[in-house]
Amino acid sequence: MRKSGFFPRLALVNLMRNGRFYGPYLLSCGMTAAMYYILSYLTFSDIVASVRGAGYLQSLMYLGRLVVTLFSAVLLLYANSFVMKRRRRELGLYNILGLEKRHTARLMVWETLYCAAAAIVGGLAAGVLLSKLVLLLLLQLSHLPVVWL
Repeated sequence: MRKSGFFPRLALVNLMRNGRFYGPYLLSCGMTAAMYYILSYLTFSDIVASVRGAGYLQSLMYLGRLVVTLFSAVLLLYANSFVMKRRRRELGLYNILGLEKRHTARLMVWETLYCAAAAIVGGLAAGVLLSKLVLLLLLQLSHLPVVWL
């Protein structure tokens, strides 16, 4: 049996089996990535840079990015601790069945990598889809004409 593929497959099985815990966690991670992408898009958008008072608007968006980053870090740490508390018995069972702490750590690294990949890809996809809509909403709220490129 190949040992190199054991932990990645076990991590995928664990993520699928614990979907009710990881689902909201991945959703919050993905929406955080999407929100950050949308604010970054608005900050560096040429359309926003061409309006009157763009310097103030872009500096406000940059400040918004910093605030979203801070709140995201707190939210993601809290959500991660919630997921890990729910899985405490499972990790204890791995210890009883003979997995050493380094093996459990390797398993957790693979799970974290899979979660990060799913959240970043999903968040960027949602951010790309919603960024134009948010830009149009911003232009509508500020009563600016929409220029189609």
